[in-house]
Amino acid sequence: MRWVAILVILYVGSYIVIALGGEYKPSQSGRLRFAAGHGGLAITDVSHWQPALAEWETYVDVSGRSVSRGNLLGYFYSPLIRLHRACCRPSIYPFD
Repeated sequence: MRWVAILVILYVGSYIVIALGGEYKPSQSGRLRFAAGHGGLAITDVSHWQPALAEWETYVDVSGRSVSRGNLLGYFYSPLIRLHRACCRPSIYPFD
């Protein structure tokens, strides 16, 4: 039980360190596309907040499915990234 608490503290603590260097980065949500309905290219239509060195986001692929993409560090911290965006750093959709 003690090890679990230590691991959680290290996980959250290390996330806080990379979150301090985070910034908003433009990306494609997949909701807006050239030639919509015909598998067109996604348009840059969102700015997601990303912690330093980690990238993770959900998007809509050409089939209409919600999927995720990111780097290894982003997938590792994806639960905390999702929580951080929900409570403190919402994504910005300039075309909505």
